[in-house]
Amino acid sequence: MRVMHVLHPGPTGGLEQVVEQLAGGRAREGRPTAAVMTCFAAGQATGLETKLRASGVRVKRVEVGGRDYWGERRQIAAFAKSWQAEVIHSHGYRADIVSWGIAQAMGGVSVSTAHGFTGGDLRNRLYERLQQWAWRGVDTVVAVSEPLRARLVNAGVPERKVAVVRNAWSGGEPALNREQAREELGIAGPRCWIGWVGRLSAEKAPELMLRALSGLPASVGLVMVGDGRERASLEALAQSLGIAGRVRFAGLLPDAAQRMKAFDLLVLSSRTEGTPMVLLEAMAAQVPVAATRVGGVPQMLNEREAYLAEPDAESLTFQIQLALSDSTEAQRRASAARRRLEQSAGRTAWMAAYESLYRSGADASCAQAAVSPIGSPIGARHY
Repeated sequence: MRVMHVLHPGPTGGLEQVVEQLAGGRAREGRPTAAVMTCFAAGQATGLETKLRASGVRVKRVEVGGRDYWGERRQIAAFAKSWQAEVIHSHGYRADIVSWGIAQAMGGVSVSTAHGFTGGDLRNRLYERLQQWAWRGVDTVVAVSEPLRARLVNAGVPERKVAVVRNAWSGGEPALNREQAREELGIAGPRCWIGWVGRLSAEKAPELMLRALSGLPASVGLVMVGDGRERASLEALAQSLGIAGRVRFAGLLPDAAQRMKAFDLLVLSSRTEGTPMVLLEAMAAQVPVAATRVGGVPQMLNEREAYLAEPDAESLTFQIQLALSDSTEAQRRASAARRRLEQSAGRTAWMAAYESLYRSGADASCAQAAVSPIGSPIGARHY
């Protein structure tokens, strides 16, 4: 199958990691794979583009104006036709909307991965509504968690079109040891350091992390890895809470997973999630995790493997305190989480699930057929 991915990538994130693993892994196996990456201006290749090209993926940059949707669509369709794509796999609301119907017009298969919802301002919510409309015309919509599957169905996506494929862990580059990672992050000393990794945006609830930190002892510091529109307001919040001196805003960092061992605890404070890649990274590094019990998180980790909190500051503070108060128990849970990762989040089964979806396409007779074992944590199932 000739599979073409379409995306409008950000600097880094779970969506970008999934495309890197899926498209790059497929190309390394000798399967014809392309990626159309839309961007607003000419410039140097992004890290994702460089990695995809190195893996053997045929990459096409489409440089368009912010609202030149028809021009963008024409270029995507022209490349798909010239490259003879059989499957068009879109990622993210812009790609889902702009590439809608191109595969069907060519007699091909359309697939979209729903990585999660961000919510946020009125514009984002409008785009997500349009995305939900576009999904109704896609052959297969992949949800990365069971709760996300339910949300898609509730939003009007036909059940027969929805499959669940949880994200997998591909391994990545070797992690730095604790001392090296702390040196690269510019943190040192006896202070206990919490790590937080993600976009500084509403759905990731970075302000919840800051409020939780304000309830912890002064010996606890926080490194926030990521960037976004809310950074200035978060820095102001840290000042108002009296914790600015123990919060380090590290900004965007390439390959943040390599620095995971710098932290005594990785905290995920999100209000909504699919299957967050950062948790897979922490599990791989055997770093203890405290996370809000939202989206697909409880299917990734249970209370024997992590510290799960409700999405409020008081609950999150309590779980963080539990983790930091008993390092032996925290490491026991981290080791259990690593075993879970090795047993249930392998890349081979994950890629096979996607390959099966590509081949099944829009065949209605496959709507009730399992494409992987029912109990598989990362298997694909149609509903």
